Amino acid sequence: MAQGIAKGLGYDGDIVSPTFTISRVYQLSHGRELQHYDFYRLEPDDITAQELAEAAGDESKIVMIEWAGHVGANLPKDRLSVSLIALSETDREITFSGSGRYAKIIKDLKA
Repeated sequence: MAQGIAKGLGYDGDIVSPTFTISRVYQLSHGRELQHYDFYRLEPDDITAQELAEAAGDESKIVMIEWAGHVGANLPKDRLSVSLIALSETDREITFSGSGRYAKIIKDLKA
C-alpha cells in the first residue's frame, strides 16, 4: 500500500519498509515530503510521538503511519485512516474513515 500511495504522489524510487528504522522520508515534487512511519516495534507514547506531532503539523509533509494504534493518543485529530483486513491470501477489505476535513471527503466519496 505504501508503494501505491508513493507512486500516486509522483515518487518513482524504491519504497522500503521502515520496520527496523521506525521512519523513512521520501522527497516529492513541489518541496513536499512523504514521511513513512512503522510503529509496530514501539510501545505507546514512545519518544517518536514528538517527531510525529511535528511532522503532522507541517503542511508540506504527508505522513503515513503503519501500526498507528501504538501512538493513538498522539495522532492528529484531522486525519484519514485506512484499515486493511486480510480476508484470504489474495483478498483484502479496505475501510476508509476520517475526522476533521477528511470526514467530508469520505462522505463525498460515498455519495
